[in-house]
Amino acid sequence: MSIFKAYDIRGLAPLELTPEIAYRVGRALVKIADGRLVVVGRDARATSGALFDSLTRGLFESGSDVISIGICSTPLLYFAMNHFDADASVMITASHNPAPWNGLKLTRRGPAPIGQGSGMEEIERLVTENKFVDAPVAGALREENVLNEYLKKVFSIVPTEKISGRTERGGAERPLKIIVDAGNGMAGVTARPLFSQMSAQITEMFFEPDCSFPNHEANPLKEETLNALRARVKAEGADLGVAYDGDGDRVGFVDERGEIVRGDLIAAILAGEVLEDHPGGKILYDLRSSNVVPEAVMAAGGEPLMSRVGHAFIKNQMRESGAVFGGEFSMHYYFKDFFKMECADAAVLYLLRLLGRVGQPLSEIVAPLKKYAHSGEINFAVRDNEEVLRVLRDHYEALAQKVVTIDGRRFNFGNWWFNVRPSNTESYLRLVMEADTEEVLGARLAELKKIIGSV
Repeated sequence: MSIFKAYDIRGLAPLELTPEIAYRVGRALVKIADGRLVVVGRDARATSGALFDSLTRGLFESGSDVISIGICSTPLLYFAMNHFDADASVMITASHNPAPWNGLKLTRRGPAPIGQGSGMEEIERLVTENKFVDAPVAGALREENVLNEYLKKVFSIVPTEKISGRTERGGAERPLKIIVDAGNGMAGVTARPLFSQMSAQITEMFFEPDCSFPNHEANPLKEETLNALRARVKAEGADLGVAYDGDGDRVGFVDERGEIVRGDLIAAILAGEVLEDHPGGKILYDLRSSNVVPEAVMAAGGEPLMSRVGHAFIKNQMRESGAVFGGEFSMHYYFKDFFKMECADAAVLYLLRLLGRVGQPLSEIVAPLKKYAHSGEINFAVRDNEEVLRVLRDHYEALAQKVVTIDGRRFNFGNWWFNVRPSNTESYLRLVMEADTEEVLGARLAELKKIIGSV
């Protein structure tokens, strides 16, 4: 598969994503983004330094000045791009992927992510052709530290005075007790100074950046990666567990009982909080999400809009629709007040604000949202994605009440629905389904597995 993906450039480094390719990407980025000033950040992988050197050489030779903010989280890079009014930015990271991987997340002024249909094809063409002309004057490098400014921005969205503690049922108030798992990823750069400004009682797990991920994969979407956090929450009687992914742009949550809260249910909760600040706003939710999400948005006075999967697509729809918030099943959360980009730290603050205000444990807040049976995301390794999609269309399209085609196919029936789509990052066909009851879900899932397995 090409390393030029729907959302970013990603592959084994330096075997597939070589320093030479990074150099050419730098040259191509300046060309398509008119990049006179580019902000670059990187994660702590062993190959990130070499990719940084080659990428910035390509930027320099194309005439771009570069601001390096060093080792950082992806939201910190997004902030820096806007803070310096840069033409483009590059985050060198493979997020939660294992240590042998690395990648490049590209964004241009807007901010507008460069992905499938929004510039990635042009980047790949220019890199392949390799016909670049040196600028008359080479660019220069300067280093900046914007962590304090980033924290000010995040706390301007949810001020610290609104996160004072949690009121107990008996009327006593105590600080929230939170276990935070940075997963040895880039959230370790921002989480400690973020939480130090609150009155909550914090216990840290795996804060030292180490992209060999010695303790567990930094991917809160996988339940097994949350086992250590869940055990710690229960053992210490914490109110909340927080788990970041490898580059700090996704965040998962564990309730006070040690139970994982799905990303779409958190999106429904956060949507209500954002609508407190932006009454009547539009809210995006991806098509894998439970029907309870648009129901909750409408109950809170907002306007729900379905979106396709993936940050590059959702950010574009955020700008086009004027949405105030977007939430993905994969635990990406996007905020109008954060440049229409994802900010895991803002999601954490909104949830803490809610917990402090209502005085209820998270499990009780989530309970009313668990009204449907949901499968989660199931991966299938098939010989031909398009053939499977064709067979499913032939079988279900005439039976469905509605078919959504913005990302694969989502077939809606009276008491259940399912979405099937090719992965944009891996060689899988992904299935998500939901039903009114566990019995319907089980029967329909067995039916779908049989059909997919027969192709």
